[in-house]
Amino acid sequence: MKTFNYILFCVMITLCYSCSNRNRERIHNIPLITIDDTKKEDIKNIVYDLEIIELENTIEAWISEIIDIKIVDDKIYCFTNSKGGYIVVFKLSGKFLYKLQNIGNAGNEWISLRSFYIDEE
Repeated sequence: MKTFNYILFCVMITLCYSCSNRNRERIHNIPLITIDDTKKEDIKNIVYDLEIIELENTIEAWISEIIDIKIVDDKIYCFTNSKGGYIVVFKLSGKFLYKLQNIGNAGNEWISLRSFYIDEE
């Protein structure tokens, strides 16, 4: 029993020493960066060319949250990770083309889609 108490005492001392304030001193040496959020910039000084494309609003084209957008050739690919992840494809005019939503366990299906890549070649 004395051996157990001795081991327990050593473990407690080690834990107390390892949780001391000496490690916290290193954290306070990290430089603090402040951001001035009161400064406003005119968008004309940041963006030189802006085109707004209204995407077709049909039931097939509905997308709850766009996580990523890629524009390749004459198509707009919009990715969401809801419902296992899917991609909705539009023309540059905003017209809906098709949806890629192959959820399942077959060879050409996926269980969960988290991101996507388009080979432009």
